Amino acid sequence: MKKFLANFSDRIQTFLKRYLLVKNMENKSDEVWKLLVQLHKSSGFHHGVYEKERIVETSFSNSSDRTNLFLYQLQNEHLIFRSRVLTDFDVSQTNDVLVLCSHLNSIVGFGVVRPDLRNRQVEFYYKANIVPYYFDEEVLYLDTRRHFQVSQDFAKAFDELIASNEDPVFIFSEFMRQIDQETETSTN
Repeated sequence: MKKFLANFSDRIQTFLKRYLLVKNMENKSDEVWKLLVQLHKSSGFHHGVYEKERIVETSFSNSSDRTNLFLYQLQNEHLIFRSRVLTDFDVSQTNDVLVLCSHLNSIVGFGVVRPDLRNRQVEFYYKANIVPYYFDEEVLYLDTRRHFQVSQDFAKAFDELIASNEDPVFIFSEFMRQIDQETETSTN
């Protein structure tokens, strides 16, 4: 009987912990939104905040004098990370762009490289559940930074494709070689 009561007591405690966790998470969307806005304000990023749509828009200039646009949108318990990695390309390069998108999608650990052929653009897109960000704001910072870094790397690959008009397989192999070199340098 003691064992039954102890087991029953453990189940009630587990239920109450879960209930309180869910009850406290009712405002998780609002909390994650505040964290996202605060992250951009405290980092000094050039950004715009659209409260009604729950979008933070950030832009960075890269070394090729091109500005990259990043959008962070809170929507239906998810945080959507979007960035333009290619803003324009000639119609004659459509197949090469699609091939490079396919190759990059084969190695990306999170997110997807999405071509928009109508507007001749390519974006890097990642959608994540907001629960981890609610519990640990460091995860939000790390995911934002990772999205930024991967976007910059992909933008360089697409810039090289457009500028050199090389075969996309060659661009991809150079991209992989650079990643291998960076990995070797960071481990030594």
